[in-house]
Amino acid sequence: MRRLLVPAVLLLLCSFTLTGDYAEVIAHITRTELPQTSKPNKELVFKITAEFNDHSTKYSRQETNVKGKVVTVTLYGEYPKNGECQKGVQEFTINYSYTPKSAGKYIFHFVTGIQNGVKQFMSDTLLVK
Repeated sequence: MRRLLVPAVLLLLCSFTLTGDYAEVIAHITRTELPQTSKPNKELVFKITAEFNDHSTKYSRQETNVKGKVVTVTLYGEYPKNGECQKGVQEFTINYSYTPKSAGKYIFHFVTGIQNGVKQFMSDTLLVK
């Protein structure tokens, strides 16, 4: 019985989605440097800081979903699916770019993780005028 519990616990601690030879995980966004204001059609470049709870995970990609003026940003990492979890917090920062198309109030949701299958996020506002 003990043999079955240990892999199950490790799987819960290192939850992932398999993509080819790699396991993909969602990064936990911890802070951003989203400016408070901008202008239409002006590219914004700002920093997003996030972390993985595993030292073997490397940042791989971002996903941006836009619905009207609500922008949801998710960062992902990957590690070899045959690798082992190396516990410990690993922080990283990326430069993120976004170009608002029109004036108005934009709500950004930055994904901080998943709880019970539901994305959790922190929100910030950008005023475009």
